[in-house]
Amino acid sequence: MAFPRARRPRPGDLDLIDAEFRLLVGVPDRPGPADLLGVEQEFTLRVTGRPLDFRGVLHELPVDGERLDPGDPNAYRLRWGGALTADGGEAEVVTPPVPRTRGFGSRLAALATMGQAELEELLASLPVPIVAEGYSTHVSAAMPGGAGLVCRMYAERFSPALMLLMERASSPGLAIRPRPGRTELCGEFVSGSHLRAASTFVAGSVRACADATAGLRAARRRLPPRLRVVVEPATIRYGWFVGRGAFGPDLPAAGRESVLRRGRGGVLRAQEALEAAWE
Repeated sequence: MAFPRARRPRPGDLDLIDAEFRLLVGVPDRPGPADLLGVEQEFTLRVTGRPLDFRGVLHELPVDGERLDPGDPNAYRLRWGGALTADGGEAEVVTPPVPRTRGFGSRLAALATMGQAELEELLASLPVPIVAEGYSTHVSAAMPGGAGLVCRMYAERFSPALMLLMERASSPGLAIRPRPGRTELCGEFVSGSHLRAASTFVAGSVRACADATAGLRAARRRLPPRLRVVVEPATIRYGWFVGRGAFGPDLPAAGRESVLRRGRGGVLRAQEALEAAWE
């Protein structure tokens, strides 16, 4: 039996099929700025005091999850909604996105703690004792568009405040990364109440920058003072890096008494910058 030759698609056919498919399954609303937030926690591993590459042991672990991410062959989607993967040699636990509703900071902190506990339980199944030490925390906030402009404004207005909330005296600085659909802020490892404070601050500060870059004059007037800052291109992934000396003084070492320079002249203490940003 001969089969009829298939007709070649005409211009517009695929667009029509795509539109019909979207109509059938529905298209979720795009989240507004910081309507959703998520956390990535990275851990360095050590065995008998020496660094261990997580990629070498990840697939030996009894992970209760599925490898569903075609872009990351190391990623496991876990039953509770999070993910476990390797970021270079570090272990990385990722929370699911959490809506910005009352108590979201506590939920993010609880999910991050759950992920860390699962990682430690998995490592305990190996025949040698492995210690996981917190390395970095990345807080992501939904950003439907203009993430690049938001990140640039964030560096000048809010980065010293977030550094005071997340960084330690030995920390190198803050990474600010525009990503498709989100803004990612990467600092020192924090957990518990420190993570609740940092994620709450990120939600408010990212929303403030998004409103200001959208042309809302009232939102721009409410911003904290613009500061003089030396921003460098990030070296590992696309984005910007605000180093510990980006404002002049060594901010993580000098702390809240650091004297920062305003963009239009004058100075203020880092504590004053933090209070203005939080307000």
